[in-house]
Amino acid sequence: MVFSYPSQIEKCRDQIEKYRIDAERYQKNRKVDFSMTLEHKVHRGRSDASEHLELLLRRVGKSVGDTLVVGNYAGFTISFIRGIDSIINIELTGKGVYGFTAGPSSMGNITRIENTIGKLDERMRRSEMKLEDLEKQLNAAKMELSKPFKDEEKLRELLKGTGSSGAGIGIPDGRK
Repeated sequence: MVFSYPSQIEKCRDQIEKYRIDAERYQKNRKVDFSMTLEHKVHRGRSDASEHLELLLRRVGKSVGDTLVVGNYAGFTISFIRGIDSIINIELTGKGVYGFTAGPSSMGNITRIENTIGKLDERMRRSEMKLEDLEKQLNAAKMELSKPFKDEEKLRELLKGTGSSGAGIGIPDGRK
C-alpha cells in the first residue's frame, strides 16, 4: 500500500494543476451575460443555444466512440461522444476533460455545462483535501514501517528451531 501512495499523490497533484489552469481559463473567458458558440455561431441566449444544442445532439454518429466537436463555452471545447446503449456524453475540454451524460432536456444540458465548468474551484479544493489526506496516510505508513518488528527475535528462534521451513509457526514448506 505504501508503494501506491506516491502514484496516487502524483495523480492528485496533476489533477489539481488541471483544475487550477482551467479555473483560471474560466475566469478569463466567462462573460457576464451568457455566451456559447455552437458551429461558429455565437448564442447570447440560453434558449437559442438550447435549440441549437438539440439539433447537434441528433447529428452524433450511431457507433460507440463517434465524436462531434460542436463549439465552445468560456474557453472550453464542447464535444459529444456516443457511448454504449446509445447514450451521448458531453465533454468540456480545457487542460482537463470534464464530462457528463446528456440528459433529455437541452436546456438542462446547458445548465450542466455551466455548472460543470463553474464548479472547478470546488473540485480543486476537494482534490487539495484529498492530497493532504494521502500525504498524511503516506507519512503514517512510513512511520509504521520504520518501527522495528516487535516479535522479530521470537520469529528468529522459531525459524531456527524448525530448520527455517516455517513449519513451527504453521507455514507450509511445500514438501510432500
